[in-house]
Amino acid sequence: MGGHVSVWVPIVVAALGFIGVLEAQLIAAWREAQIAYRTLRALMRADLGMDAEQDFLNHANITTPRQITPWENQELDPPNGSA
Repeated sequence: MGGHVSVWVPIVVAALGFIGVLEAQLIAAWREAQIAYRTLRALMRADLGMDAEQDFLNHANITTPRQITPWENQELDPPNGSA
């Protein structure tokens, strides 16, 4: 009697395997679509001269802050110049 397996066991194993393969294919297709979308978007932005971040900074008249050293920061100096 050792060698007999119910009929539903291979069916369930096959179904799980098929679902796994299908899921892997869907994930791979989604990744490819994301890569294509990012590439296309970057090309479109380069072709049109669009840089959303730089456009926002230019429109808002904001510049990137420069690095301030501790001795240049007036808030850290003691009051009345006493050290």
